[in-house]
Amino acid sequence: MNRKETRIEALLRDIKSGRWTLTHFRSSTANITVLCTNDDRKMVAKTYSRNTARFINHDIVKASISHLYTHGLAPSIVLSYDNGYIRNYVPGRALHHEDVHTHHQIIARKMREWHASNRSGVSHMFKNMMDWYWHAHVHHKELLEGHGVRDFMVEQEKRVRGLEVGFCHNNLLATNIIALNSPPSKYDLVVSTDSEEDASSAPVVSNVQFVDFVHSGVNYIAYDIANHFVGHIRYAFSTHEVPSEQFKREFVQSYANDRFKVNCRTVDKLIEDVNLFIPVSHCFWGLWALLMEHADGNDDDYVRYARHRLEMMNASNGRK
Repeated sequence: MNRKETRIEALLRDIKSGRWTLTHFRSSTANITVLCTNDDRKMVAKTYSRNTARFINHDIVKASISHLYTHGLAPSIVLSYDNGYIRNYVPGRALHHEDVHTHHQIIARKMREWHASNRSGVSHMFKNMMDWYWHAHVHHKELLEGHGVRDFMVEQEKRVRGLEVGFCHNNLLATNIIALNSPPSKYDLVVSTDSEEDASSAPVVSNVQFVDFVHSGVNYIAYDIANHFVGHIRYAFSTHEVPSEQFKREFVQSYANDRFKVNCRTVDKLIEDVNLFIPVSHCFWGLWALLMEHADGNDDDYVRYARHRLEMMNASNGRK
C-alpha cells in the first residue's frame, strides 16, 4: 500500500471504523480516483496530483461540488483534505460512447438542470485559456504560433461576448455520465470497459447523474453543449463520429424544450452559438494537453494529442 492509500484509509476510519478495501478505478496524470468499500458503505476518494495545482484550483472544485449538491446534482463531500476529497458513491453504470446518442434527451435535460442552477456570474474560460497559452508558449512556441492560437482566442472571445452563461460541467464525456437505474458492471462505477453485451442488455435509462467535477463552473452554456459534441470523437479522433447537424438539432430541441416556447428560430440560434464553440473546445483541450505534457515530464503523446486538437480547431473554424 502506498503513502496516498495509507492516508486515505486513515481518513476513512474517521467516517466508519473497520477495514476499508481500496480499489483503483481511474488514474491519470491529473488525479487518482479510488473506490472505498467497508461492508455496505461505499465512498469515492479523489486525489489530485501536486503538479496540477497551477491549472486546477482544488478549492474551486470542492465549492462546485457543494453548489451542485445543494441542487441535488452531485453527491456530497463527506471529508476534505488539501489536495482531494472523499465523497459519497453514486451507484450506477457509466455510459458507453454509443449511449450518448441513445440517451441524448435525458442527457440534454440533465445538462439544462445544471445550467439553471446558477445563471449569474462571468465565464473565466478565455482568461484561463490565455494563461495556459503563455505557460505552454515557453516550450511550444512554434506549435502555438503556427496554428494561430492566440489570435483565434482573442477573436472568438469577442464573437461570443454576451452569450448566456450557466453552471456547466465542461467535460461531459460518456464516462462522466452515470445511468442511475442501471446495475454496475463488474468493473463498477466510472470505468468504461463494460462489454458490448453488458451495454446492450442494460435496463432502460430514465435518469443520469454527471460525475468528475474538475472543470465545472460558470461558463457559456453553448460551450458546454459544444464540448459534449466534441467529446463524441473521443481520444482516437474518430471524425466519422462527429455529431451530424440532425443530431445537434435533436439534442438542442430536447435541451430547449422545457425552457422556451420552442420554435425554429430559438433552436437555430442555439445551434449557431454551439457551432461557434466547437473550435474553442478543441483549443481548450489542446492547451490542456500541453500543460499536462509539461507536468508529466515531456510526454510526446500529449504533444501529438495537442497538435491534433489544434488542427481540428482550425479545420472546424474554416482555417487551414
